[in-house]
Amino acid sequence: FDYIEKKYSTRVIIAKHPKSSVNNNYFAGREVIVNMTKSLILNSKFVIAHSSLINLFAVYNYKKILLIYNSELKLFPSNSFSHMKEFSNMLDLDLINIENKADYSKINLCVDKPKYDRFIKKYILINNNPNHKLITDAINLNYNSKKYINN
Repeated sequence: FDYIEKKYSTRVIIAKHPKSSVNNNYFAGREVIVNMTKSLILNSKFVIAHSSLINLFAVYNYKKILLIYNSELKLFPSNSFSHMKEFSNMLDLDLINIENKADYSKINLCVDKPKYDRFIKKYILINNNPNHKLITDAINLNYNSKKYINN
C-alpha cells in the first residue's frame, strides 16, 4: 500500500469484510472501516481488491480496479485466483502479485469503458436493471405475500 499511496498521492482506506478475522494491526495504521464498502467505492479514486463480489459494484460504477494477490491466495481451495485471472482478462485489469515488487511497475490503472459496458450488460444488468435490485424486489415481494397469507 505504501507504493500506491506514494505513486498516486493518496491514502489507502481498508474496507474490511464484517466477518474478517484479520487484525487491524495488519494494515500498518491505515484507517479500517467495516460495513461501508459501497460508500467507500463510490468516493474512491480507484479500488484495490482481491476476489470479491463487491468488485461488481466497482465495475458498475466504472471505478479503476487493481487486483492484488499473493502466494497464499493462489493456494485457496475456492479457485479465487483463477476467478481473479478471468475477471482481470475480461476487463483488462491489472493483476499484481504483491510479493513481487517488479510487478508494481506494471500498474496502469485505467477503465476500458467498452469492456466495462459489455461486462455490465452481460453480468450485472437484467432487463436494464441491476440484478441486485431484481433480487431485492423478489425477496420483498415474497416476504410481503407471505405476511398477508399468514395474517
